[in-house]
Amino acid sequence: MTKAELKENLINSLISQGFAVNGHIAPSSLDKQHYKVIQEHSRKEQIELQKDFFLENFEIVKKYFINSRDINPKEIKLELHNPIKLTSSFRSKLTYILAGKDLSFQRSDN
Repeated sequence: MTKAELKENLINSLISQGFAVNGHIAPSSLDKQHYKVIQEHSRKEQIELQKDFFLENFEIVKKYFINSRDINPKEIKLELHNPIKLTSSFRSKLTYILAGKDLSFQRSDN
């Protein structure tokens, strides 16, 4: 890909996300709804990037999730448990997703 093609692709991507590109890059509107539109593109991209990880590990983590409508704060009783036994690979991927860390810098235990 040439430098000109890369520049054109980048500009087209920014425009599709709702930015104005005319020598400077700025949102084409400053209202709250427009910022939501800009973030929506990024959110969908992250979901797509993490889809395989989610599908591979869904069975492991699904028992730890609950619908927020089913939570009654008055009924919460805290308990200490041993940590879940996770492989270093799963732990690294989970850290990457939850904390935004770069996997290339994670220490491998395996």
